[in-house]
Amino acid sequence: MPPGAEEERLEGVVEHVRYMDHTTGFAVVRVRAAGREPFLAKGGLGTAHPGETLAMWGRWAVHPGYGLQFTVSRYEPVVPVTTGGIEKFLAGFVKGVGPATAERIVRAFGKDAVEIIENDARRLCEVDGIGPKRAARIKETWDSRKEVRDVMLFLQSHGVNTGHAWKIWRCYGRGTLKILSENPYRLSMDISGIGFLTADTIARKLGVPENSPARLQAGVLHVMESTADDGHCYFPLDRLLRLCSAQLAVAAEAVSEAVETLQAAGRLVVEEEPARSAGKVVSLRRLYEAEKNVALRLSIILRTSSSPRRIDAADAVD
Repeated sequence: MPPGAEEERLEGVVEHVRYMDHTTGFAVVRVRAAGREPFLAKGGLGTAHPGETLAMWGRWAVHPGYGLQFTVSRYEPVVPVTTGGIEKFLAGFVKGVGPATAERIVRAFGKDAVEIIENDARRLCEVDGIGPKRAARIKETWDSRKEVRDVMLFLQSHGVNTGHAWKIWRCYGRGTLKILSENPYRLSMDISGIGFLTADTIARKLGVPENSPARLQAGVLHVMESTADDGHCYFPLDRLLRLCSAQLAVAAEAVSEAVETLQAAGRLVVEEEPARSAGKVVSLRRLYEAEKNVALRLSIILRTSSSPRRIDAADAVD
């Protein structure tokens, strides 16, 4: 397929990992597919392992130094169906399982080897050279690698790009799916580079409704941070409600409930603004405390008597 054409689906076996960035999940792998010469695939393939069969969607592109490559936008693992494929998959995917051990496992369980490791790993003790401790380590490694792969696939299937997906996994680890299901808006508070708008896009793709309390609270904090970036230490409550209502596409009453919840949680401070009779104003807790501290220090300075210090100029120069 010529460069720039529509996405193509390819299925092949990962023969070798040429390059892997464990920070971003970007990888370059050598793939062998039926009916074509081995080729290089690149993209967010950070969970790919030698011997693993992948279904990949992407486009061909010409790299100035390495020639024609397949740029992957998303992929899915394909469980091997042959005993030879299963052996290669286990030897590459499971830490502590080399080619010889993989061969013994497949010899013992045949095409059911993958299912047994996942659902009844104690049976690995039936294989020569594998005792209870080693079986437990194999199962632990299997679960860990399967979880990171499942998280990557889950996020990619909901439109999350690979870079953000890897940041999310590195932050939350094995609790990622639970955290995302409970409150995906934590992303905007916990992970650098993921703001409210990105978290909101992810949350909406995960099915979080637009009037979700978590969404409204995160949205209010986002708007307050934006006003702080514009130089405001506080913001009139009525204007905040109108602004959030417009940006979040919800009723002002719902925004008001979110503000009250954030106030009760100590994230926001709501008080009267007596100097200008502007009604109630809202502050981020950190800015409110900072202003109080500045006022306190200034008042101490004003109350402190001072007298000029006598300085011996010649002595000071020396």
